Amino acid sequence: PFLLVISENIHLQPNPTYPEIKKFASRVLTYQHDEVDQAKTFWLPYGLDLEAGKRFRQTSEGIPRPYLLGMINAWKKSEMPGDLYARRNWIAMGAGKILGSKMYLAGPGWAQPLVYAKKWQRSLAKRIPALVRWVTGWPNSAYRGTLPLGNAKLPALARCEFALVPENCSSLAGYITEKIFNALFAGCIPIYQGHPDSSRWLPREIFVPMDQFADGATMVDFLQAMPQKKKEELKQAGRNFLDREETRQFDISAWTSAIKEQIFADRKSTRLNSSHEW
Repeated sequence: PFLLVISENIHLQPNPTYPEIKKFASRVLTYQHDEVDQAKTFWLPYGLDLEAGKRFRQTSEGIPRPYLLGMINAWKKSEMPGDLYARRNWIAMGAGKILGSKMYLAGPGWAQPLVYAKKWQRSLAKRIPALVRWVTGWPNSAYRGTLPLGNAKLPALARCEFALVPENCSSLAGYITEKIFNALFAGCIPIYQGHPDSSRWLPREIFVPMDQFADGATMVDFLQAMPQKKKEELKQAGRNFLDREETRQFDISAWTSAIKEQIFADRKSTRLNSSHEW
């Protein structure tokens, strides 16, 4: 018997042996909630250090937030089932062209030729990047390059009022990663999109749905027009969510406990069904 733990998006890390391996595992722990049967397959949410995140949020309360919008993600090409890369790229770049220095966009790839939608733009960007930048208005002062390795993400987001934090894809029920939590830890108001069933775990009152915006310009208009009272309501809802008992299922302690529980349950089951001693 063995325990199979699946912790990465199968579209990001595809493995052709996955279906073959899974059927031989005695127990499976996975983030894919639609596979859960409570007999062999159990849900294992993403594991985060909630207490450290809440402590950071407390220290960031009241600090200046000169940026209306922040996003820290690498530019990625849309290439997997149900991914949100193309939409995220489109909205982030559209917002960046409008906000300029009022946006904090960091991560590799946003200045490469592939970011441009048209083939002639990509071709020219390889030869005359300054011309394409002037014609398209991208990249501009919204793009800050790549953050240094380490714990730079939360301090950067803590200077932003809103954070664009969609999941990598919307096709996997139960796939909820650190992205929206990083926004909450940094005291930002998340702009989020994931699987349609994500509201089962993430209450709607803690984020602004990204799928309501047609483009970056629409989103910027919405954020700029949001009353201060509404902003405070969203921020308070985020604080309340982090303090809820049910949110602890995303804590690293719950993650390790789930693994230990299944290991011991598997061991007990094997003991009862085998004449061999451990």
